Amino acid sequence: MSIIYGPRKPRTLECVGGWLPALLAKHYMPPLTEKTLRNWRCAGQGPPTRMVRLRVEYSIIGLEGWIAANVEGSGRRAEYFPVDRVPPEDVAQFLAASTSPRFQGKSREEIVKIMERMRAYGSGPAWLKLAGARRVTYHIGDVLDYCAKQGIKSTYTMRPAVAAVVVKPERPLADEMVRLGYPRGHVEMATLAQAMIRARRTRGT
Repeated sequence: MSIIYGPRKPRTLECVGGWLPALLAKHYMPPLTEKTLRNWRCAGQGPPTRMVRLRVEYSIIGLEGWIAANVEGSGRRAEYFPVDRVPPEDVAQFLAASTSPRFQGKSREEIVKIMERMRAYGSGPAWLKLAGARRVTYHIGDVLDYCAKQGIKSTYTMRPAVAAVVVKPERPLADEMVRLGYPRGHVEMATLAQAMIRARRTRGT
C-alpha cells in the first residue's frame, strides 16, 4: 500500500542566542498569524520582545513561558511548542485515508466538522489551543496514540510545519558585521568597544 505524503516540507527554526525574529514567531505559535502578533506588540500584549538593530525578536524562554500560561487542552507538548504540531485539516486527511468506516468516503471538510463535535464531547485525539487563536492544533503523537487505541491505520503521513527548533550560540559582533559588509575599520572599532564593555563588567565598574 502506497504512502501519501503531506503537502508541506517541514522547516527547522534556528534561534541564534535563544532569540527568534518576529517574522518567524508565527511558526512557533501556530495558528497565530503575523498580524495578530504585530497587533499584540503595539498594544503591549503577548510574549515579551526586544529590539535589535531595528529588528524585533522573541526570546524562546519567553515564548515557552507565555504559551504555558495561555494554552488550553489536554494535548502533549514537545520540548519546543511547534515541533510535530499539525492543523485539524492534516489530521482529517490522515483519517480520510484510514481503515475506519467512520471516516472512509468523507471529505476532509466533513471530517474536520466531525472532529469539532468530538472535541465538544471530550473524545478524539487530544489537542491544544493558544489564547487569541480561533483554531486548535494537534501533536502527531497524540493523533497516532488515539488511532492505535481505536485500531485505525492510515496510508497518509502527517507532516508538521516545524520539525525541529535549533538554538545556536550568538554570533560574535565582528563576524556579523563582516557578514553584513561593514568596512574593516568599523568592524575593528566595534570589536574594541565590545572588549572595553566586557572589561568594565569584569571589573564591576
